[in-house]
Amino acid sequence: QRRTELQRQAKAVAMEAEKQLVEQKRIEAAKLAEDLRFVEQGRQAEAAAKQAEEHRLEREGIKDEERKLENNLSTKEKRRVEQGQQAKEATNQAVQLEEEVKRAKKE
Repeated sequence: QRRTELQRQAKAVAMEAEKQLVEQKRIEAAKLAEDLRFVEQGRQAEAAAKQAEEHRLEREGIKDEERKLENNLSTKEKRRVEQGQQAKEATNQAVQLEEEVKRAKKE
């Protein structure tokens, strides 16, 4: 009977040890799962940051293009105004020359 009791106790100790081992493994697995979540969150954050940087660069590129186009338009507009001014001056000079020619013919 003492032997049976010792076997039962040994079996109970073995079962308790197995329970503790299973619990320890469960805790380790939970920690690993949490670490994996952090790693995945880190990857997602990194990807989001990279995407945000790409969008920023794209926006800056678009703004640069807009600036270039605006500068190009304003340069063309300035040229047009200058050419208009020159044409106006040339017309005024032509009118003055015609008037001088008419005066010279009268004299």
